[in-house]
Amino acid sequence: MPVRELRKTRIAAIRALGYTFGIRAGHCSVSESPFWDIILNMIHALKQTGEVAVIDFYKREAPIGPPLSMKLSEEEVTKDFLKAGFTLNKQLSFLPYQYFLIFRPKRGG
Repeated sequence: MPVRELRKTRIAAIRALGYTFGIRAGHCSVSESPFWDIILNMIHALKQTGEVAVIDFYKREAPIGPPLSMKLSEEEVTKDFLKAGFTLNKQLSFLPYQYFLIFRPKRGG
C-alpha cells in the first residue's frame, strides 16, 4: 500500500473514533521529549471520558517510516503513559506498520 494511502487510512481511523489531535514525540522516549509536559497536562485538560490515541510505527524494519533507531516500541510508549498517570484502554492492530494505543487518565476513586 502506498504511503499516501496509509496516511489516509490512519487519518480516517482516527476521525472515525472521534480523535482530532496528534503529537509526534520523535525518537526519544516520551518522558524524555519536550512533549512530556503536554502529556502530563492532558490528564487535567481531558473531559471525564477523554482519551489519548497514540499511533506510531512498530519498532521493526518496514518499507516505510523512520529508521529503526528512531522508533519507539509499544512497551516504551505504554510505560511512559503509565508513568504519567494513564491506563491503557485499547490496543488496536489493524494498521500494517503502526500500532494504535488508546489511553485514559487514571481517575481518583
